[in-house]
Amino acid sequence: MKRQTKKKIKYGSVFIIFILMIYLFGLYLIQDYFIFFPDKEYQSPKNIGLIQYQEYPLAMQDGVRIMTWYAKGEPEKPAILYFHGNSSQNAVFAPYLKSYLEKGYTVLIPEYRGFGNTPGKTTQKNMFADATEAYDFLKKEGYSQIIIHGFSFGCAVALGLTQFRIPSAVVLEAPFASLRQMVKETHIPLASLILKAPFNSDIYIQKVKSPLLILHGTKDKTIPIHHSEKLFSLAQSQDKTFLKISGGTHFLYKSGSSELIADWIGKRFN
Repeated sequence: MKRQTKKKIKYGSVFIIFILMIYLFGLYLIQDYFIFFPDKEYQSPKNIGLIQYQEYPLAMQDGVRIMTWYAKGEPEKPAILYFHGNSSQNAVFAPYLKSYLEKGYTVLIPEYRGFGNTPGKTTQKNMFADATEAYDFLKKEGYSQIIIHGFSFGCAVALGLTQFRIPSAVVLEAPFASLRQMVKETHIPLASLILKAPFNSDIYIQKVKSPLLILHGTKDKTIPIHHSEKLFSLAQSQDKTFLKISGGTHFLYKSGSSELIADWIGKRFN
């Protein structure tokens, strides 16, 4: 009887391990579908009436051409390099950046691979590399002051960029501390263990010395405000500001956050 019991325990353990491996492997394969939500029905600036922007495809070092939207402002003023969230496409976010254009700032919005009409796969490596090349493009265009602005997932891209380049300022709108922490808070068992890329913003931000602005809504149910609180506490910048938007939801840009940001930039760079 004891021998039979041991066999049952052994086979039961093997079965549980087998099921667990299948579960983890399945999560690993499908995780991108739970992280990125690209809109592939491309809309051009002309389609949505934003004549200030021009389509400006940029060739990356690996040959992939990513679509950027480029609105030239006054050459002596800073350029804004904007990274949107993990859904939709440039056309959804560009209309809410009008405060930058009204202030005379140049705006460049690079699209992520796999979004809109930009080919390729969305990965942390590609996002950071493409962001770096977009930054270098603005430098070649003659802009000495480049401010990087990320929204939601775009904050992780912005902070990833700071590991390779030193921007004039960093603006983070509703950021998360890390993708691993976000996944842990979803309470999907063991999901945080099989992430292809952790997007460690909480590590990256500690190297940022440029002026830093963080904005977060107190009623944000997508990314809770404690993520921004953690990032702000870790930030080493001597010029850092945290704006807690009372009653604000995740989508601060819809309620005029770019006006607050433009004012903050104006006090430092005009």
